Amino acid sequence: MPFPKNVIRRALVSALLANWDQNKRKALEQGFISLETFLTQEEYEQASPFFDTLMEEESRILNWSQNGGPIVDEDVREKIRRLAIKIPEMPDPTPIMADIRARQQTRLEQIRILRDIACPSTDEPRVDRHND
Repeated sequence: MPFPKNVIRRALVSALLANWDQNKRKALEQGFISLETFLTQEEYEQASPFFDTLMEEESRILNWSQNGGPIVDEDVREKIRRLAIKIPEMPDPTPIMADIRARQQTRLEQIRILRDIACPSTDEPRVDRHND
């Protein structure tokens, strides 16, 4: 990423507080939550052996299916994932994924607070300050 996550997060918060347009807000909110899917270097180092092996196995099976083997469906992909988790020398990425989900949940709670601050419930019409 071109900037640290905390810098990007602060920029998104500023934009959310200043933007009343629902379509723009939705995109900004999605970005705010999705930012958590970017792994730290430590998380990447822990998870990459799992994902590398998974991609290699998936590629092998896809090549097999393209050369006359059976078509790969979601059931086969799930079997590959389960097989990859069982390989003893590979770390299980579940804790990292759980951390990402927890951080995303925290960001969702923060979005609810930002909505209350930026768009309080009133009967007054709201004006997009960026379109003046």
